[in-house]
Amino acid sequence: MNHVGSSVNLYVVRDGKILLMRRISQRWMDGKLQIPGGHVEPGESPLVAVLREAQEELGIKISSNDVTHVATLAVKDKNGEYFALQFQLTTPDRFTFQITEPHKCSELVWADIHNLPDDTVAIFKSAIKQSLLEHQRYVEVGY
Repeated sequence: MNHVGSSVNLYVVRDGKILLMRRISQRWMDGKLQIPGGHVEPGESPLVAVLREAQEELGIKISSNDVTHVATLAVKDKNGEYFALQFQLTTPDRFTFQITEPHKCSELVWADIHNLPDDTVAIFKSAIKQSLLEHQRYVEVGY
């Protein structure tokens, strides 16, 4: 039986812009922009994981009332297959975002959601387009 992992991402959208993070020192897509998020730890629910990742990566303490599930991505790439649950922060104006893992992220970038920078990781570009702009709740990438 093949193992299918899971991860979570947090969309932070304000005034037509989405918050992206520039990856560094992670051996995968260094220098590229991505949506905040990460792997679901063993024994952790995806909801708990996205709340933890928000605090670890952006320095914000949020609760389940602050997020809504937007989409589920089924992803297949050279590293395997995984599900990525996409959540959106419902009240981004209440928070101040900061880099809290400078060894993993060199900058936060507010990007036009309709015109993402060329150096955005392709998987995340596809996820944003299909889930946020086209309102698809289930998205397949790489199949």
